[in-house]
Formats: sequence, structure tokens, C-alpha cells
Amino acid sequence: MKVSELKIEAHLIEPFLGYLRSNNYVVVKSINANQRYWINHANTPDTSHISETDYWGSLIVPLELHPSALGFLCSGNTN
Repeated sequence: MKVSELKIEAHLIEPFLGYLRSNNYVVVKSINANQRYWINHANTPDTSHISETDYWGSLIVPLELHPSALGFLCSGNTN
């Protein structure tokens, strides 16, 4: 794991994706087992973020989505 890597635990992935959707992101599920989601913002559809999962099923958050992930984790909506 890199020092700058941010991960969302497996049981928080769906709430995190819901949080992204509520913030104008489009989330497309991929058939690739390692790269599970393609994430685009509605304002910049030409820029895709491909999210990967680690050995334990945690979502490795792309660097560009770190502010959104931190907003989600600090919002208290992680139950």
C-alpha cells in the first residue's frame, strides 16, 4: 500500500457510491473483478476515474476522488 492510498472498506462501498451519485457523479459498474467501477462527474464526462479493489475487497479510491471520499468519511453517513 502506498502512503497516499485511501481505501473504503467493503461494507462502505455502496454508501460511498450513493454519496458520489448525490454529488453529481455517474457510477458505472464494470464486469472486471479488479476494476469494479468507472466514475465520472456530470460536469466532466470525458474524465473517468477507474476504481480498483484490493485483496480484501476494499475500494482503492483514485487520487482525484480523495476530497470526495474524505467528505463522505467525515460526514457521519457511514453507518
